[in-house]
Amino acid sequence: MLRSNGAVLARNTIYNFLTQIVVSVLAFLSIPVIVRGMGEEVFALLTLIWMVVGYFSILDLGVGQASVKFLAEEIARGEVDRANSTVWVSVAVSAGLGVITSGIMLAVMPLLLGGVIAVPAHLQADMHRSFLLVTVAVPFVMIQGAFRAVPMAVQRFDLFNLLQGLSGLLQWGGSLVLVISGSGLFAIVALTVAIRVVGAAAACAIAVKLFPGLSFAAPKDVGPTVRKLLTFGGWLTVSQAVSPVARYLDRVFVVSYTSLKMFTYYAAPFEAMSRVQVIPLSLSTTLFPAMSERESIHGPAESFSLYMRAMNFTILVMLPIAIGLVAFSQPILHLWLGGSFPELSDGVFKILAAAAFVQAICYLPLTSLQALGRPDLAAKYYLFEIPLYVGLCFLLVPLFGIVGAAWAYCIRMILSTAWFVWIAHRTLGSPPVVFASFRRSLGLNAILLVCLMLVAHVVTPVVLQLAIACATLAAYAAGVWLFCLDRTEQQVIHGLILFRSREVTRVS
Repeated sequence: MLRSNGAVLARNTIYNFLTQIVVSVLAFLSIPVIVRGMGEEVFALLTLIWMVVGYFSILDLGVGQASVKFLAEEIARGEVDRANSTVWVSVAVSAGLGVITSGIMLAVMPLLLGGVIAVPAHLQADMHRSFLLVTVAVPFVMIQGAFRAVPMAVQRFDLFNLLQGLSGLLQWGGSLVLVISGSGLFAIVALTVAIRVVGAAAACAIAVKLFPGLSFAAPKDVGPTVRKLLTFGGWLTVSQAVSPVARYLDRVFVVSYTSLKMFTYYAAPFEAMSRVQVIPLSLSTTLFPAMSERESIHGPAESFSLYMRAMNFTILVMLPIAIGLVAFSQPILHLWLGGSFPELSDGVFKILAAAAFVQAICYLPLTSLQALGRPDLAAKYYLFEIPLYVGLCFLLVPLFGIVGAAWAYCIRMILSTAWFVWIAHRTLGSPPVVFASFRRSLGLNAILLVCLMLVAHVVTPVVLQLAIACATLAAYAAGVWLFCLDRTEQQVIHGLILFRSREVTRVS
C-alpha cells in the first residue's frame, strides 16, 4: 500500500517547513540574550561545541539516510523481517561508529584544547569538562539518526518533526533559561547532552510504536545489510564532505581578491538567499522516502509522476519568490541592513536570488537519484565540479569583485541543475521534460515580473507598494489555481486546507 499520497506529501512538507521556521525564530530571538548573558568568548566556545555535535550526523557514513531508503522499500513490499534487520543493523553500526568517534575525540582533545583552539586560561577547565561531556552524546546522536529512519520511511513526518521541534525548542529555550538564571557553559552543554540522550530514547519509542513487528531477535543477513547500508551511505558521505567545499569557495576568493568590507556586502545577501532554500529542502526531505517507496512497488514510471508534480510545485512557489526578491532588492536591503548595502549589494542580491531559484530546482533531481539508488552520480559530479568552480572564481572574481563571485555561483548552480536534471531523467527512463513545468506557469510569472518591477520603481509610498504587491500575488495565486494545477493537485490542496486525508500510518 502506498503511504505517500499527495495530501500526505504536502502535509509532511508543511510539517518540515513550520518546524524549521519555529526553531529558527526562537534561535533568532534567543541568541542576543544568550550572548549578552554569557559573554562573546564563552558563546563562541558554546557555538563551537554545538557545531561539533551537529557534524556528528555526517560521521555516520550516511547510514541513517540509507536506512530511510531501504526501510521505505522493504516496508512497502511487506518484508517485515528484512525491515527489522535493517533497523537493528543500522542502529548497531551507528552505535559502533559513535563509540569510535568518541574515542577519537578523546584522543585528539589535548591537541585541540591545547593548541588548535585558543581557549582563554580562565575558561580552560570549563571547556575541558564540557568537551568530555560532549563525547558522551556522540553514540546517542548516531543512534537517534538510525531510529528516526522509521517515521521518515512510513511518511510520519508529524512525529519526526515533533521530535525535531521539541529538541530545538528545549535547546534554545532551556539555554535561555539557564543563562538568565546565571548558569554557564557546562550547564548548557549538559542540557545539550541530556536532550540527545532523551531524544534517542524517544526516537526508539516512536520506531517501536510505528513498527509493531520490530523485535529484539537477532537480525538476519547481517553481512549483506551492512554492505548495502555502507555502500549507499558511503557515496552520500562523499557528497556531504565535498559539496561544502564548493559552497565556500566563492567566499574564499572574495576575501583573497577584495577586502573584508566587500566580503560583508557579499556574505549578507548570500546568507539571506540560503534561508530561502528551507522550502525546497522541506519538500525534498519528504520526497526521498516517497520516491523510494513508489519505485520499489511500481518502478520508475510512478516515481517520475511524483517527481514531475514536485517539480511543478517548486517552480510555482519558488519562481515568484525569486521574482519578488529581484524586483524589491533595493527596498529589502534598505529595510534589512541600510547603510551602503542597497548600493553595493544590489547586483549581488539580484544574481543570488536568481541562483536561489535554480538551486531550488536542483534538489529534486538530486533527491530522485538518491531515492533510485544512485548517490554515486552526485558524488562523482561534485568531485568534478570543484576544479570547474575554482576556474570560474579565478576568472570572474578578480575582474568583477563580489558581482563576479555572484555570477560564478549562479553559473555553478545552472550547470549543476542542468546535469542533475538530465541524469535524473535518464535514470528515470524519461526524456528531460522539465520545461513542461515552466510552460504551465511561464506566462503568469512573466506578468508577475512586469507588475512587481513597475510597483517597485514607479510606486513611491512603501505601504502602497506592499498593498499592490499583495494584490498582485493574490491574483497570481488565483491564476495558478485556474491554469497551472490539474484536478488532482487542486483536490490535494483543498484537502490540505480542510486538514483532511490524515493517515495514521503504522507498519502492519
